Amino acid sequence: MPVSRGHLASIRFIFSVATAALAVAIADLFVETIANHGIFGRGIFTDGSNADVLPTITFAVVLLAGLLSVRARHALRTAMLAMGGWRTVSIALSLNCILLLLPLIFVMQIALLWGIETVEQYFVVGHVLGGTIWLGGPIEFSLAIHALFCCAIAFFTRRLLTFLEPQAVRLICVLIAFVEIQEKARLSQGIGFSQEISGSLRSPMLRSVSKRGPPAWLLSAT
Repeated sequence: MPVSRGHLASIRFIFSVATAALAVAIADLFVETIANHGIFGRGIFTDGSNADVLPTITFAVVLLAGLLSVRARHALRTAMLAMGGWRTVSIALSLNCILLLLPLIFVMQIALLWGIETVEQYFVVGHVLGGTIWLGGPIEFSLAIHALFCCAIAFFTRRLLTFLEPQAVRLICVLIAFVEIQEKARLSQGIGFSQEISGSLRSPMLRSVSKRGPPAWLLSAT
């Protein structure tokens, strides 16, 4: 069952937003740390706060975790495992695609930087400081650093997702097997129970994920 263009587009959009959030948090922290140490001179380059970093990173992590969860459940629901259906993220985020997405991610990153810094200034000093303080440093330096982190985080996040995607599918399969075994334990009695467990663990869905079956402790969870 081929993956629709809509699904691929949604994966790319969520990836772009999450990557922009990760990149802006890390790059902004880097630039503001340098500015706060006086590397750029005595000018006022920051609002003196990094309170926006943790919420922004948390937002990005939640997006990426949600993406993995949704893709894994979709692969299971649509019986795509035997056809390598858990590789959808890898297909959607090919290297060529990442290169095409970089300009969009960078625009999102700068827009997000302006947004979180503006909100942070309201909370820290009660009003917007104006000028280019939201950049955290000299314009050219700040934009260059953000562009560098944009590229680095994009390729790192792609690599992380392509590694974690099959792991997420395997984890969900193990959880499904565990729930099925617990249900059979409740409904079955005697020797028939062990036979039913053996049959459930040989299901096509579980075999297609990996040659390794669910952990041995599932067999004793009765």
